[in-house]
Amino acid sequence: MLSTSSIGANSELVLNTYTFDTTTHDGNLLASVRRGTTAFVTGLIAKKAPENVRVQTRTVVLGVRGTEFIVDAGRGAP
Repeated sequence: MLSTSSIGANSELVLNTYTFDTTTHDGNLLASVRRGTTAFVTGLIAKKAPENVRVQTRTVVLGVRGTEFIVDAGRGAP
């Protein structure tokens, strides 16, 4: 499965880096949640190399070790 995300109302998500090779399943995902909520299913990238999936907020960088998680970055600046 490829990576998927669901973004809440009034949320802002930036994909800084996203690469995925459908043959080898090699890839990288770096996302910044600037405000609001986002749910992720990291898929094959994290299954093969969990260290290649990171999510940033204003106060934290999350290194993913699971495959499903939710980030709440707060309201932030509009």
